[in-house]
Formats: sequence, structure tokens, C-alpha cells
Amino acid sequence: MNIDRLSPLLQRTTLLLSLAAGSFLLAACGGGSDNKSSASSSSISSSSSLRSSFSSASVPANGSGEWPSVRVEAQSPKVLSFQWSPVDGATFYQLFKHDVATGGVVQVGGDLTTPQATDEIGVHVHDWVNNYYYVRACNADSCSQSDLVFTATEMIKSIGYFKASNTGSFDWFGWSITISGDGMTMAVGAPAEDSKSTGVNGDQTNNESTNSGAVYVFAKEDGQWVQQAYLKASNTEQPNLNSGRVLPNDRFGYRVALSDDGNTLAVSALLEDSPSYGINCNQDNYEIVTSSASSGGVGDLLTAQDYNVGAVYIFTRSAGTWSQDAYVKPIFSTIHAFAQTSVALRFGESLALSGDGKTLAVGTTQDFMGRSGVFNFSSTSSLECLVFYPSSSSSTSSTSSSSSSSSSSSSTSSASSSYRGGSGSGAVYTFRLGENGWQEESHVKASNAQQNDNFGVSVALSVDGNTMVVGAIGEDSQAQGVNGDQSDNTCYYINRDSLYVIDPACKDAGSYINYGINNGAAYVFSRTDNAWAQEAYLKPASTFIATQFGSNVDVSGDGNTVAIGAVGETNGSVDISNRDNIDSAKVQELVKEVNSGSTYVYSRNGSTWAQQARLKPSTITLGGEFGSSVSLSHDGNILAIGSFRENSYATGINGDEGDTSKEDAGAVFVFTRSNTVWSQKSYVKASNPDAGDRFGLNVKLSADGQNMLVGAHRESGRGYTSIAASSGASTSSAASSTGLDQSDNSLEASGAVYLY
Repeated sequence: MNIDRLSPLLQRTTLLLSLAAGSFLLAACGGGSDNKSSASSSSISSSSSLRSSFSSASVPANGSGEWPSVRVEAQSPKVLSFQWSPVDGATFYQLFKHDVATGGVVQVGGDLTTPQATDEIGVHVHDWVNNYYYVRACNADSCSQSDLVFTATEMIKSIGYFKASNTGSFDWFGWSITISGDGMTMAVGAPAEDSKSTGVNGDQTNNESTNSGAVYVFAKEDGQWVQQAYLKASNTEQPNLNSGRVLPNDRFGYRVALSDDGNTLAVSALLEDSPSYGINCNQDNYEIVTSSASSGGVGDLLTAQDYNVGAVYIFTRSAGTWSQDAYVKPIFSTIHAFAQTSVALRFGESLALSGDGKTLAVGTTQDFMGRSGVFNFSSTSSLECLVFYPSSSSSTSSTSSSSSSSSSSSSTSSASSSYRGGSGSGAVYTFRLGENGWQEESHVKASNAQQNDNFGVSVALSVDGNTMVVGAIGEDSQAQGVNGDQSDNTCYYINRDSLYVIDPACKDAGSYINYGINNGAAYVFSRTDNAWAQEAYLKPASTFIATQFGSNVDVSGDGNTVAIGAVGETNGSVDISNRDNIDSAKVQELVKEVNSGSTYVYSRNGSTWAQQARLKPSTITLGGEFGSSVSLSHDGNILAIGSFRENSYATGINGDEGDTSKEDAGAVFVFTRSNTVWSQKSYVKASNPDAGDRFGLNVKLSADGQNMLVGAHRESGRGYTSIAASSGASTSSAASSTGLDQSDNSLEASGAVYLY
């Protein structure tokens, strides 16, 4: 089985597509794959691009390197190298950079004693057409200046291109990505990788554990990026003569998150099967005894139970060496596994780690607990581990679970009992690192938790871990702005004439089946004195149909800026809050840009939140899903937004958006904020774009916004032709944009990541 994070989003696309088939009627109430409170008063801003268009005609030739000409080359990712011939009489040199956007000139580094220099840049925010450099050759008396140096010829080579050290078809390397705040460490998940190895730097070559998944850690050492570790789960499924004891498809690497210093890494395995709960408890699958008589055998067989509960693994780094520190399961995992086996918890569907590495948030849309609001665990002692094999882990006599626990007391700040959660309501589980290791801290649900809201599809934490943002793409309220009416749900139904009817109160369909309108919502939580509480309920200033608001979220380092993707949104022509607008003509207009997507920005002043901007890309792609991934710099002034179904054949930065010949190639759009005004800075493509690569499904910025990592999990490059070392150590892959053949597409959906 193959898992697509956006499958619940894509399923709802059929609503908008089908709207064109029939008129919208108004109810009386309210008026008119692979092969393996009141509306916000804040202004709403569309993006206006201040960037320069890139074309071959605007690329100045590279210099020769013979003074006064200076040669520039990108010999490694993100680094421009300058070289020139020695100048008679010069005792030192100076490299200067001119930024057209600011009009300023700054010296790069200090004075130089040799005729060469380097400058590390943010590829995605560098003005490749207009910015320029020059060199001054000086002695004690005077300086002479070189010709101006333009860098556009080196743009593509400055983009880092990374592959797995054991590249394989349909491994989906790049499905999940993260980069440390300091920009020196990256982790890349490949949840469909098949190696049977366990732990750190095991054998990458034996592919006998289907879709077990892997994570690759890259670090910058002495100015060069190298693969530092190859990580697997400590309980990777192992081949067995009794195939019933092996449960493939754990999907380790489904989500990854790094602390700011890069020394703590959280990895989720979405479909891991152990029913245990707590920290570092039993990692075994739960097995039952089954008879083999039907196959002509004698005696009993063990059969593992495919619970798909999910797990999170915490790894830490010391002196360049990685080790697994914790195996994390939620307290309610056993309830899901044993009480309702038809529903997989999928713990780890979303994942966030605070910048200090001490707070972990894990989301799942499939939590079905019958309550709403926040449940804070107040006990300092954790439950004892569940013992579901009392005699030994291989016991054949135990077919039921038993536990010995010391129940912890708890406090709850649950919202009104009228909201009772239920199937698909979703939740986020938080964990805290203390003197005694990791402990579960809270079970967080929306204040208006209802069935199929999919709360927890996305989650983000501030640096200190005290602000948390959670998306719920299936929430159905037509509230507007901040802290609106959460109970004002809207539904639709299909009548006997196969026409779609808006049912504002979700109750007038009679015998028809009501469907939620799936606008989506986002929730802000704050932590004070170790207790979480909901601070804000966020909706767009105008509410649209099936926008899936909350499909991805991020928060600035200080917790005062939030970005929220809405992949299902159109150009905003149909506003369900004004029902007079809902007619066939408006619906047809909406469908023209179905799932083009938008991204919203909110800011906090004190404890008051307000919508600051609604952002659209410079090129609107039907079905482009702009907002599928969002990432903010720590100061909140740089925002990267993925649109993984964008279709252009442009390459690099600010290329030709008009050539739409590469369906689902994908793109990333970078926006910057000046005061409170947002504008598009860059339109970013892969260095080797191709149809179906889905570049931009995930994007992640470093703290200063100068490093941007982008995943393309369906890119098909071969990468490394062989594994130089079985350990996955740095000798196996010194990755750079110049070290790999980007034109070889012989390994379908092997995946790649790009560093800007």
C-alpha cells in the first residue's frame, strides 16, 4: 500500500469539479501512485512581484579571469568562487557585492592576500540578473577596480542536488525534508525505501523489508556537504519463513524534524504496528496464534496484527555520531489498536520539533477520541510500559494484552461537551524532554472537534515550543477571521435532480446525506506553566468552498507570525458567506481555478491575532495546489510556498512561467515582507525540471531564510551508480550539484532534494 499525505485533500477535489455539472441551489435556511468571532479587519493582499524576469538574453558572459576581468564559478552548492590574475603592485584585494534591491554595496569578508574569494549566497533570494560584484586590487597608496562581475551563468550549478546513497526506484527520497536552524544539517526521508537494516549506518544493499523506509542525514563539513548518517528504525521488519509474522510498509521517514542546532532529529513511521504506549516500551508487533491446518500443516502459526498505529523515533548526535534516544508512542495508541482495529491511528502524520529540541508535537487526523479541547497530563510519572507478552516477546500463549500501570492524574481544559470529536476528528500529542527523558505532555483536540475535521493534518512549533499551530482541513464552519462562530457549520447535499444544494445549517437535507463543506480551519495554542490552552481559532477573512484551509502550517521563531496553506482555494470568486453569489455562473468561474491554492499570513500583537495577507502566486496553475507546503524564516519575513503541481518547464530562479509543458513538475514561490507588506521575491524551479517530479511538495527554510531545501520525491535520477561504503558514512556521498548526472532519469520516483 502506498501512502500519499495529500490523499485526504485530493479526495475533496471532486466536490469542486462536480459543482460545474449542476447549479447550486440554496436551502430555505439562510437564503438565496507508485508501483510499490467577527471577520478580521486586516487587509487582504494579493502578491505583486518585484522580481526581475530571467531570460537568456539577460545573461552577461562570464569573465575570463585575466585582470581586470574576474571569473566566477559555482563549484559547490550555494557558493560562488571568484578568481583573477595577480595584479602588479597589489598587496591585498577586496571583493564587493552590489545588491540592486537595496542599492547598497558591501565588502564580502575581509581583505584578501591571494587573487581569489568566495561568497555563500541564498540562491532563491539572489537577484541573478541585476546583482553584481567587483574586486579592488590595492596597496598602501591606492586601489584599482575590476570589471563588474555578473553571476547568472552560474545559477544552475549553484543549486545543490542531493540523492540517496542507495538510490532505488520508488523510494520517494525527498517525501519529507528538514533543515536545521543554522543551515548546517539536513535530514531527508524516503518512506518507501526497502532495506532490512536497523539503527544507524547499517547495510543499505539488502532490500528485503518492503517500504520500511529510511532517513538520510547530510551535514556541512569543511565547506562541503556529505552524507553523515543512514538511519533506520530500531524495529525494522525482518524477513521470516513465516510470512505472517512480517508486516511491511512501516514508512519510517514519513515525517522528519530537526532542532535548530541539528543535534536532535525526530522521525515518524506512519504505519508502524506495535500497540504499546509510552517511551521506549515494547517495539514488537502484537501476534496471535492461528491454526495452520487449512494449509495442511500441523500445529500453530503466529500471525502479526497489522494495526498501523505509527511511532516516532528520536535520534541525537554527539561528536558527529548519531544514535537512537527514544521510541515514542502515545498513551491512547493501545485504545486504537485493540478497541477499534479497523481504524489505523497513523501517529506521525504530521510532526514538529521546537528549535530547542525539547518539545515534540505529533499529529494524526485519524484520532477518534470522543472529546474536544486540551487534555493536559499533570502527573510527573509516566505510565508503565504495556506488557502484551508477559512471559517473553516470542510467547505463543498470549492472545490478549495485559498492562501494569500506575495511572497518572490529569487535568483537562475541554471545550463544550457539544463537541465530541469522533471518527477522523484528529488530534495532536505533545511530548516534553525533561530531566527524566521524554514524557507525554498533552492530548490536544480542537475546541469544536467533530467527525472528519482532520485536525492534526499539519502542525508547527515556535523555537521555544510555547506556541503551536494546527491545521484541520475538514472543518466545516463558515466563520470568518479570528475567533469567529465555530458552530456555524455549512454542508451540501445532492438532490434527486443531481444538483448540489448548499445547506448552511447542515440539517435541511431531510433524507439526503449531508457532506461537510471542508473549508478548513487553523488553531493556535499557547503553553503557560506546562499547560496548553487554545488561543485563537483562525479562518480566512472571506470563507470559500472546499478550500482545505490548514493543509500546511508554519510559525515564525517567536511565534508571532503564522502562515497557512489552503490548497483547494480558487481565486476567491465564490464566497459562501454571501449566498447571493452562489449560482451556476459563479460556480463555473470557481471551477476554472479549482485547487489553484492560496496562502494566508496572520500576525500576533500581544495576544491579538489578525489576518495580514492573502497570497497568490505570480502564475496561477489550475490544480497547482499552491500552499501545499509553507515555511517561514525565524523572523517571519521570508516565506517559501510550494506548488507541487505547477506545470512550467522553467529552470532555476525566475525563469519563463509561460511554458507549461511539464505537468506536475512543481515550483516554489518565495515571498518577503517589508513592514506589513508582502511581495513575491522569487519563482523557484528545479535545476532539472521534469513532468511528474512534484518539486515543492515539501519546502523548508533555515532560521535566517538564506537556506531553502525543496523535495521532489518523484524525480527519477539515478544518482550514485554504486554505494561506495555500506555504512552510509561521509565517504559514500559527497553531494553537490556538479557531482551527479541530473539528466539520467532511469530510476523512476527515486526522488531528489535541492538546496538553494
